[in-house]
Amino acid sequence: MKRRVLALVAEAYGSSGGIAQFNRHLLDAMAQRADLEVRALGLYGDTVTGEPGEIVWRAPFSSKAGYAMASLAEAVRVNPDLIVSGLIGFGGLAAPLKVLTRSRLWSVTHGWEAWQPGPWTDNWGLRSSEMITSVSRFTRDKLLAWLDRPAERVELLPNT
Repeated sequence: MKRRVLALVAEAYGSSGGIAQFNRHLLDAMAQRADLEVRALGLYGDTVTGEPGEIVWRAPFSSKAGYAMASLAEAVRVNPDLIVSGLIGFGGLAAPLKVLTRSRLWSVTHGWEAWQPGPWTDNWGLRSSEMITSVSRFTRDKLLAWLDRPAERVELLPNT
């Protein structure tokens, strides 16, 4: 039986920039696993831009509210085993979806947004995560300086 993954990302396919590239690589790697069924929603980007056939990709959304509603609908419909929150700013969306679906939460941190505490909703997502990854040692160290988490619960997953 395949494990269901719901990835909530700002951008991936059809976008440029470092975070979009990171998300493409992460989603492409997940798509290669026969034991995963991957669905991803991108706030920005294009609908059809070369994503692997193994991924269900939906993007873009005309508003953040529309994105949140689509994420809720997808989570209820699919009942994921894992939610991937691709930005700290999605914490206020990912944490309640985790509770609703009784899934696990993986938060990805990229840079300056992790260097100090942000809004409580963002921090809620981080504190609710079973796993947090950071793309650099510097960001990981800055995050651990303010987030009350054991160091072994925040892993390094560098940009590729």
